[in-house]
This record gives sequence, structure tokens and C-alpha cells, in this order.
Amino acid sequence: MTLARLKVKGLRNLHPLDLAPGPGLNVVLGENASGKSSLLEAIHLLSNGKSFRTHQLTQVVQREADGMLLSAEIFSEASGTAVLGMEYDPARGRLRMKAAGRPVQKLSEMAPYLPVVTLHQESHRVFTQGPEFRRSFLDWGVFHVEPLFLPAWQRYRRALRQRNTLLQKSLPGPEVWDRELVEHGTLIDAHRRHYLERFVPIFMDLLPLLRIDAAIRLEYRPGWAADGGLAGQLGRSLEGDRRLGYTRVGPHRADIDFMVQGSPVLERLSRGQMKVLVYALYLAQVCTLMEITGRRALIMMDDLAAELDGRHIDRLIEKIGLLGFQSIITSSDPAFRRHVASLPHRMFHVEHGVFQEVI
Repeated sequence: MTLARLKVKGLRNLHPLDLAPGPGLNVVLGENASGKSSLLEAIHLLSNGKSFRTHQLTQVVQREADGMLLSAEIFSEASGTAVLGMEYDPARGRLRMKAAGRPVQKLSEMAPYLPVVTLHQESHRVFTQGPEFRRSFLDWGVFHVEPLFLPAWQRYRRALRQRNTLLQKSLPGPEVWDRELVEHGTLIDAHRRHYLERFVPIFMDLLPLLRIDAAIRLEYRPGWAADGGLAGQLGRSLEGDRRLGYTRVGPHRADIDFMVQGSPVLERLSRGQMKVLVYALYLAQVCTLMEITGRRALIMMDDLAAELDGRHIDRLIEKIGLLGFQSIITSSDPAFRRHVASLPHRMFHVEHGVFQEVI
């Protein structure tokens, strides 16, 4: 998969944009607040309908604009060129999307066309924040390699909502949803475990490459105790669930612990080591996608020079190039050029929302 062309209108501080990134390494240089992150945000929106900077689409639209319009041409050797489109009207609160000429009703229908991994200054939340960030990371990978995962997750969430509604209102019969929770929850867990079997070795192989010498270990917790099945634990926790008004066990409570010598990485690694570990984690994710499906994701890295030191930047860019991934890397440091001087790349400069290719 390659992002061949991107058009943007009405997004943040960007002037109307028509950009043709190269199929390999793309570098965007510009001062802070010049539009670098907004470019990545536009691509991220087309990938999954959400921004990595805000939960409110109204904040993405330019103040003087009537709305926002995004489109992209995506090229795949298997299926040729497909066009993605997104139009948002803030006055009506209306979001319309198209993929390959068809109207899209669900955001999940956009993601397979343009799998994107976006690394930015908040990406460390996968280690520092709650389990939902780690579940989101894990489920991105599972979603892109296992077609049956999304239907199972949707059915599970439906049953969970019904059970929780009965619990919150102290109504009888929440246990009637347990069978459906067990059926789909067990399937979700199996898909996650199968994915991690492929992901973990790839992740471990990347650690020495990026000069991470700590003995990192991943511990997956499915959301219920290892000494019993989900059905039994749902039954045993029912009275407690009634008191609290929600379901306390199941794959919606899953987590991944990242450990070093028996302690969480937050207690053992420096901030610099944590930054490198985040990049290793997400690079392993796109490598796993390629190994299982043969598909390549687009890798976007915002202000890379501010996150990593020179030697790690060089190793990361070299690995991405060897794997043949398309990437877009931004930096506010003009000296960043030296990291890509010997590599095939396309260079862009942005100032006040206006992009120009540097020849």
C-alpha cells in the first residue's frame, strides 16, 4: 500500500494542499506550528476517521472555512488505485466518507485501505497511561490481520452494553448475556494470543537493532484470571457486578504488562530508553502486519529529532528503508537532513501551511 497523492482543504492552518509523497522515505522540514503535524493529522483522519490530536472534529476545521475536505489516492499492487474521501460539515455536524467509490458508513471500513501507524509526542502513553491505550495498540494489529476479529468484537460490545445496562438499573437477568459474552470474548482472546505469538519475536529482534539492552518481557492478561474460564468467572463475579453496576471480567479488561527484571518498564528505564522502546514497539507492529499479510503500512513520525538521539534515528531510518516501508518523517531541525543525506528520499519544506518540494 502506498499513499500516492493527498489533497487537503480546510484543515487547521494548511493552505489548500495537493501533495504527491514518494513511495519510500519522505522528510518534511519546517518550524514549529508551520503545518507539519497537520499534514500527518490529515492522513491519520483518512485512515480511521479520527485525529491523534483531538477528539473533536470541529477543532480540526479552519475557523474561516465552511468545512473540511480530504482525499487520497492509494496504490496497491494487488488491487490498483483506490480513492478515499472525507468531508466534514461542522455547521451540520455531518461527516461523509467514501472508499473506492462507495459511501462508507463505519469508520472501520476506511482502515484497511490505508493502514497507518502514527508516532508522536503522546505515543509513550502506551506505557504510561491506562490499559485502554495498550488494548488499542494490540487491537490495531489484530484488526489488520484477522478479518473475524472485528465482528467478534462488535458482537461482544453489544452484549456487554446490554448486560451493563441491566446491572446499572438493578434489573433482573444480566446473566442471560453471559453466553454471548463467553462465545465472542473467547474468540477475541484467541485472536489476540495468536497475534502476539507472531508479534513478540519480531519485537524482541528489534531491541538489539535499536540498542535496547534491557531484558524486556511482555505479559498478556486476557481480562480474567488464568485459573478459570470466562464463563465461570462471570458467574462468580455477578453479585459484585450488581453492586458496582458494570461487568468486571472479560476481554474489555485485557492488558499487556511490559516488564524489566520483574518490574514495570516505567520503574526501570530512563525517559530516553522509553522513547526508543515506543518506536521499537510500533515498528514491530508494522513488521508483523507485513509478515502475516504481505501488506505494508504507512509509518508517520512527528518531530523525530526531538524524540530520539542521532544514533537511534539513523538505525530506525535504515531499518525502515530496508523493509521498504513508505514513511513520512517531520522535523523542526534543519540539520535533520544529515540523517537522510545518503538515502533515497523526497524532501518537503512547509512554512505557514504552504508545502514546497525541495529539489
